[in-house]
Amino acid sequence: MQISQYDYERWGDYWRFTDMGIKKDFEEVFGKGNVEVTTYGNVLATMAELQGIAAEELKHDELFYNDPLYPVLITLVAKKY
Repeated sequence: MQISQYDYERWGDYWRFTDMGIKKDFEEVFGKGNVEVTTYGNVLATMAELQGIAAEELKHDELFYNDPLYPVLITLVAKKY
């Protein structure tokens, strides 16, 4: 699902799973500066996932191009000291 850059920059995007919301939630437990969130994806990868298109049907550059407005995968590293 596409991220609304307008909303994201002004008041945040917390009503669904986004890097912003996940980081905020995990920082409550692990503390600020101890959480690293990264997104991967693009509009083509998003459509391929929705349409059931296999990764092998896409070119490497098409699949691995990263567009933060279309996060297909959100990863998190949290450190507790």
